[in-house]
Amino acid sequence: MGTCPHCRAVTLPGDAVCYTCGRFLQGKGAGYSMPTAPKKRGVVVDKKGRTRNIMKRRRNRQRSVFMLAFVIFAFLSPQAREAAFGTVDNLDEYLAQLLEGPLIYPVEASFGVERSYVVENHLERPGFLQETIRLPVDLTSAYGMATSINGSTPMQLQTPESFVVTVAGESVSVPLDGSVLERDNAWTSAQGHEVWWPSEAIGDQEHCSIAACVKIRLNMQAGDVVEFSAVSNVAVSSHTWWDHDRVDGRIPGGPSGISLERSGTFADLDDRRDGQRVNEYTDPKWYNLGNYENGSSRGHAIDATAQIVQDTANLISMRLPEGRQDNVYAFARAAFDWMHESVPYDDFALTTPRSGPTCLADGLGDCDEQTNAYLSILRTKGIPGWFVFGALVDPLSFTTWELHAWGYIMLPLDEGWCTSQGIAANDCFVEASVDVVNNKWLLHTTNAYVDWIEEPDPTGNAIASAYQSTIFTAANIGERSIERNMLVSTAEGVQLDGGTYRVTKMAEDLR
Repeated sequence: MGTCPHCRAVTLPGDAVCYTCGRFLQGKGAGYSMPTAPKKRGVVVDKKGRTRNIMKRRRNRQRSVFMLAFVIFAFLSPQAREAAFGTVDNLDEYLAQLLEGPLIYPVEASFGVERSYVVENHLERPGFLQETIRLPVDLTSAYGMATSINGSTPMQLQTPESFVVTVAGESVSVPLDGSVLERDNAWTSAQGHEVWWPSEAIGDQEHCSIAACVKIRLNMQAGDVVEFSAVSNVAVSSHTWWDHDRVDGRIPGGPSGISLERSGTFADLDDRRDGQRVNEYTDPKWYNLGNYENGSSRGHAIDATAQIVQDTANLISMRLPEGRQDNVYAFARAAFDWMHESVPYDDFALTTPRSGPTCLADGLGDCDEQTNAYLSILRTKGIPGWFVFGALVDPLSFTTWELHAWGYIMLPLDEGWCTSQGIAANDCFVEASVDVVNNKWLLHTTNAYVDWIEEPDPTGNAIASAYQSTIFTAANIGERSIERNMLVSTAEGVQLDGGTYRVTKMAEDLR
């Protein structure tokens, strides 16, 4: 916001004229000139000498209505109440964020993710294309554990319901009960195409390399064009691991979640889950990205040793209030907010991701690049963090999909709070979803489809396999290769339940 130099009234960025006194703001006014003695608020004279009252224009009436509605909304929201009482440092920034609008999500949803492929064999000889599609994860609020920290049954966040593959008009249902079908017994279409859902074996193209999957092999003649699709139906529920009054009460999980006051310290990390997550997901360097075309190294996807990562972590620590420097939650949340402030989304990122240090140096990053940077910062403090792969759809219309990557982190709860709840310290922690790009702090939303959560792998080979899904007959020099095009869309039958809730991009007060 600004101030009119003539009457000192409040103005907004982009205003050419003060809407209180009608005078031009500095450097504005190419199309209007001030009347000699303005008698009405907002009266101006254009270049042809015609008098106009710009306050009566429809656009400005709508603008006034919008501003009134905006003020009402702002001062009824918890964030605005925080701002009014001084807990938000920069009110201008707060208002700008509200003008961006909150993200709105349904509480519960059922939908199908459809991957559609068109494959054309340009070779003048037979060839094949083999596609690997991971099956959806059966995800709970206590991923990888039989019970929640209080001994209760975890909540289902994503429940796989069916998986159907259709090749050239013929369909086969893939069981979701963990059973396998090896290639020797593959389902085969009338045209000789194969579908099977094998056991896992690293480095074997006929088996699943990192997670339960389906293999589709097109055995094509010269010039063949084949269409196939895979539809995965899931039921999804929202969940939060954040205990804060900004969390909508309809989202389960908050009361037993973590907060600034409930957080443990860095010293507590080794004393949670027998130190397993610390051993698995805190390597200072992880996943070598290889070299650029000029031979220089791309570095590691996660690198907590890089100077820019160390400097960023130190800056974030210095910004923490007194008494919060060893609070794990405070540092992880401050790093999350710092990423929002400092690293905008890159719409033109390359296929090969930037490393965490490069993302920070460039000040840009897409989803996996920002996750690389965020996890690099966390690992300077020994906070465990790991990757999630899947897809996101626009959360209300459920029509537009994008492949996506984000993270999970482990945070320890304070031992005193654990004791008061009758929970053993070793079992007292949260493992929660964090999506930096989409402002989802300790939140799982219904527009997120999960098909892989990183397993411990110091080599990084697993995530390299996660990026690679297709093999095919290679073209010789002078030949056109096999062409593959994929589209992700929503299958028919979307159901949204439980109402909706808002998530606004606002930094947290860590005092």
